[in-house]
Amino acid sequence: MKLFNDEQKLICAKCHSVDGSASKSGPNLFAAGDAFGRRDLVDAVLRPSATIAPGYGTTIVETRTGNTYQGVVKQASDAGVQLMGVDGKLVSVAAAEVKEKSGSAVSLMPEGQHAALTLQEFTDLI
Repeated sequence: MKLFNDEQKLICAKCHSVDGSASKSGPNLFAAGDAFGRRDLVDAVLRPSATIAPGYGTTIVETRTGNTYQGVVKQASDAGVQLMGVDGKLVSVAAAEVKEKSGSAVSLMPEGQHAALTLQEFTDLI
């Protein structure tokens, strides 16, 4: 758990919760060890865009003023859209401001998170 929360080495805790809530931009990992085998967990860390959990795909919103936001849709209505980015901040864009909205096949989870870890740390994380 210490490694999971260590923002100097990894950013897991910025996007993922482990307390059963889904309040962050990434899936809750509370029961990930029960739901998935070690091979699946390793693959999710090594290749985050290979399989993206339903409801956690990256959405890109371009505004009429030229701003671009990307994140996971937390709420969408006729009034607009709320995205939560990798930084954990919620951004609201009014429907009248949306120029274009599209999905992405690339996960918000950055590639290469494991690169700063020793083999033992990676094993501990999994």
